[in-house]
Amino acid sequence: MEALIIKIFKQKLGEFAKVDPDNVKADLSSGEVSLRKAQLRAEVFDQIHLPITLRGGYIDEMSFRFDVGMFSSGAAKVVVKNCFLVLGPQSCDWSWDSVFQFKSKLVDLLMKVYTLKPLKKKKRVTGGWFKDMQQAMAVNFAQKFLGLLEVQISNIHFRYEDAETQKVPFACGFKIGNVQVASDARQKDHQRSTGQWSGSSAELQAKVEQDLVFFCQRIATRRISAYWDIGRPIRIQGPTEGEEVKNMFCQLNRREIFSTCVVEKILSSSSARIAEKRKSLDGPVFRERLDFHQYLVFPSGLDAHVTVNKTCDTTRKQLAPLKDANVIVEPLEVAVDSEQLRSMNELLTSVRRFSTKDVRFRTRPQEPISNTWPRTCRWRRN
Repeated sequence: MEALIIKIFKQKLGEFAKVDPDNVKADLSSGEVSLRKAQLRAEVFDQIHLPITLRGGYIDEMSFRFDVGMFSSGAAKVVVKNCFLVLGPQSCDWSWDSVFQFKSKLVDLLMKVYTLKPLKKKKRVTGGWFKDMQQAMAVNFAQKFLGLLEVQISNIHFRYEDAETQKVPFACGFKIGNVQVASDARQKDHQRSTGQWSGSSAELQAKVEQDLVFFCQRIATRRISAYWDIGRPIRIQGPTEGEEVKNMFCQLNRREIFSTCVVEKILSSSSARIAEKRKSLDGPVFRERLDFHQYLVFPSGLDAHVTVNKTCDTTRKQLAPLKDANVIVEPLEVAVDSEQLRSMNELLTSVRRFSTKDVRFRTRPQEPISNTWPRTCRWRRN
């Protein structure tokens, strides 16, 4: 079975990712499927007709564990660790042959992605008690699965580097430090501030406690941030292997941790000189805080409690919501300067310029009209 799953993986995803066969594990007896040290094939995404393309990617771990016992009640667990993606601009000389080649490769890529989607089978027209039993079993399975689902995501970093569209090179990125999703014991204070939904009654509350709730989840996210660094050296300027991408992000993480420790040490100092500059050192003034990144959104987090109810007469009559969520966001610190705004506008301008050239290119013939016009033909005035 493990060899069959590895074969299917190579057939479906082998063109997009390069993985050692020893790093693909599929043990259905223990209920574990895992993928480790996957390197995205950047050459597949190179020279496609898009303004932005993938330069490299690396996934350290992606696993799924579940209980295989018939009467087991354990939680299914999804783990994603160290996911890195690097994007960059796609240059094109806008000649007919070049655009034709780039668009053909884009169409081939889209068709490969389309083949990953399973074909829909024609549903049999059934009815009666058998169909009702099937629907009840499907709802029951989904309720147990989603109610016990646990997700752990750590160290997600998407980065865009550009030294072509602007005079001053820049790099921007989005980072997620940690995401935890786990089943949550439903509490009334997590539904609303009063513990009851609007328009509810004692009978409805009794029904809610019994069979209305589909599943409840608690989502905790930490260290969400976005940055826009200007004038930094560009590390990746073309299709790159996954190992090199991983080494680059590990180096960036080490530098950022070191800078964070330096800032915290300075802020904790009690010297008179630091006390005078505390107004500049404290808060989102990244130019004087010695932060490694020039943050647009400084690291923050949020907690969310999500309750999903079943579709029934109670929800159809809007006596209770289909989905109910309470979200608590930590204080956000946002900083942006004129250079960052200029860089953002130039990036958007380059994307719009690409779209404009693409529209004009569709109306341009393959060869100049003067080459196809008969040379013996001359215009004459009457």
